[in-house]
Amino acid sequence: MTDPEPGLEIGKELAALLDQLSPEEKERFRQSLAELVHDLRQSLGIIFTAEVLLRRRKTVPASELELLNTINIASKRSLDLLNNFAGPLEKKNSQE
Repeated sequence: MTDPEPGLEIGKELAALLDQLSPEEKERFRQSLAELVHDLRQSLGIIFTAEVLLRRRKTVPASELELLNTINIASKRSLDLLNNFAGPLEKKNSQE
């Protein structure tokens, strides 16, 4: 069966593990993770934007359209996975 929210469960597990760290270790880990998530979101945003801009051309060959559809689906799926993974960690961080 496919996980309806891929990455969410592991994000929750990681958030629970973070509670076992010292405050200094926890902050260092959260900061590193926040930077990583930011960089990945930015990269996915660039991919998604490039796909949208390429579709705006007056003529898009069918072979390229299929590739652009694949890029669109993959970038959205990757962003959902990243958001599901990071969500529990970001939520826990904002509560502290």
